[in-house]
Amino acid sequence: MQPDQPTPTMMDISNLLASIGKPGEKQEAKIEAVKKLFADTNSSGVNIQGHAVWDDLSSYPEF
Repeated sequence: MQPDQPTPTMMDISNLLASIGKPGEKQEAKIEAVKKLFADTNSSGVNIQGHAVWDDLSSYPEF
């Protein structure tokens, strides 16, 4: 874990999702990968309203 790494961007997440599988495939693996991405960058992945990025992955076409 690198504490000085920037928070993952939407593009980072899109690229990660696309690298795991086609849209509609391997959705559980995609969720876990996004959680790991945020953990590895020492970012919570949760906004101030309490919504986690991985709860809204359906908004990404690659999901």
